[in-house]
Amino acid sequence: MKMKLLAVLGLVGLTGCSSVVAPLASDYTASTGDIVRIAYANPEKTSNCIVKGHSAFNPNSQSVLGVVSLGPDDMETDKLINSTFGDEAAAAGANYVNRGFAGSSTFGGVYERSSTVEATFFHCETVPEL
Repeated sequence: MKMKLLAVLGLVGLTGCSSVVAPLASDYTASTGDIVRIAYANPEKTSNCIVKGHSAFNPNSQSVLGVVSLGPDDMETDKLINSTFGDEAAAAGANYVNRGFAGSSTFGGVYERSSTVEATFFHCETVPEL
């Protein structure tokens, strides 16, 4: 297991983090009609971006023993995070979001609760094609 982790970290170090997570990027149409790129890495330097703001959001999903779910499930949680950050970014004049991955905290192996996800909003002159 340690060797696999070291291999992945080595790959990230050699290729750069943005190239590893780039396939996870998607476009979101905000309620304003603006298209916002939702990604898991900072934009490329060649995109000429400026930071427009930061945000944090907790989708408030919970589960008991992995059987009883309270709040949104994993799929709904991801959509909720993207829509929240996408609409906030559009309102701030941004067209690119670098968001964190959804995570959770487990308490005693019985109760699991979603963690807060953070995002940075950018306005970029150019956004590369997906």
